[in-house]
Amino acid sequence: MNNKYKHMDYIQSAISRMASNSFYLKGWNVTVIAAIVALSFEESDWKIYACALVLNVVFWFLDAYYLKQEKLFRELYDKVSKISDDNLVDFSMDTSEFNEKVSAIPCLMMKSISITPLYLSISAVLLVLIHIV
Repeated sequence: MNNKYKHMDYIQSAISRMASNSFYLKGWNVTVIAAIVALSFEESDWKIYACALVLNVVFWFLDAYYLKQEKLFRELYDKVSKISDDNLVDFSMDTSEFNEKVSAIPCLMMKSISITPLYLSISAVLLVLIHIV
């Protein structure tokens, strides 16, 4: 069973990296958008806020991609955890067989409850700023 636990450890490391990437993306998004809004507050050009809105959507899409990858690796983890024979462990990190279970398109993951409130609220603020200017 050592092979099984080692493989599960590798998969858990990948899941942790995806979660960490998602966390960093959220932090960078808030930092970059806040900096753009703060530095452009004097000029108040709607084009700057529109660029910030586009950046927010790009970060949102990337975060959805990492969330999708994390869910795929969780499915792989579940599959490996059910292996009973240590000789059947192949240390594969291929998640393509789970694409039917997890939405294959990151755009559909953008509606996830774990990322939507942050990005939607930032988008709403930017849209209000664009409308005011």
